[in-house]
Amino acid sequence: MTAKTSISLTDDQEAYARSLVESRQFPSLSAVLQRGLEMLRRDC
Repeated sequence: MTAKTSISLTDDQEAYARSLVESRQFPSLSAVLQRGLEMLRRDC
C-alpha cells in the first residue's frame, strides 16, 4: 500500500534530492525520500 502526501523541503534538501535523481542513483524524488525513511527506521 502507498500513501500520497505533501512535504516541505529546504532549497538545499530539494537540490540534493534532485541531484540524486538526475545522476540516476534513484528513479524519483519519492524513491530518495523512501530510502531516507528506511535508513532512519533501521538506525533508530
